[in-house]
Amino acid sequence: MKVLLVEDDPSLREGMGELVSELADVQAVGTLDEALRALAADRFELVMTDMRIAGGHTDGRGVLEAARRQRHPVAIVSAAGPDEVARVLHPSVPDALLIKPF
Repeated sequence: MKVLLVEDDPSLREGMGELVSELADVQAVGTLDEALRALAADRFELVMTDMRIAGGHTDGRGVLEAARRQRHPVAIVSAAGPDEVARVLHPSVPDALLIKPF
C-alpha cells in the first residue's frame, strides 16, 4: 500500500511517517507544491494531509481536491474540530478525519 503523507511540521511528519510506514510505503512531503507534484507523478491508495499546511488555512483543501480528481481516498489530519474542518473543506468531503493530538 502506498500512502502520501502531507504534513508541514517536520517532527510530526517524521513521527506520523514512522507510524504509517509499519503498514505501508510512505512518501512524506511538507508543502502543497510537493504534494501536487507527488500526486501528478504517482498513484496512492491513501492521501493523509494536514488541513493547514505552512500556515495556509485551506492548503489541505487543495490537496484534497487534487487527490479527488485522481480518485485517491483522503484522510484529513487537523487540530480543528469536525465542524471547522467541514466548513473549510466544503463542498469537498474527506474519507476520514483524524483530530490532533492522536
